[in-house]
Amino acid sequence: MTRRDLLGDVATLVGVSAVGLSLALQGWRSRFPIIDYPILFDSARDLIAKGTIPTFGHVTTYFSFAPPGAAWLLAPGMLLFEDVRLTEALGAALLYAATLLGVLLLARLHFGVGAARLTVALFGLSEPALAYAVTV
Repeated sequence: MTRRDLLGDVATLVGVSAVGLSLALQGWRSRFPIIDYPILFDSARDLIAKGTIPTFGHVTTYFSFAPPGAAWLLAPGMLLFEDVRLTEALGAALLYAATLLGVLLLARLHFGVGAARLTVALFGLSEPALAYAVTV
């Protein structure tokens, strides 16, 4: 892997992530927080304020608690943003960029540099990817 390939891959990831997140965050003021998130917001707030480790997540359809992973992703957004609608954007953006990196590495391994960059662009700007780009 040459330095030029590495810079091209980084430019592709940064460019697709920036365009994808700007498209996905359009209309964020009109969105409502997901109904299951109050427990996660409380857990993330307690993590920030008191240092209490989250022990459970939202209530599932089986009336049991899910793991607290989303609370960890909400905590950095709660530190930066006061608006509840943006708290999940930071964690979701991290997951979106990590997914694009994974797609790039897998496609590059099997199909080469050009196909990997095209795959990242096509997947990163697809409707399912943009829907998950702002959802934890």
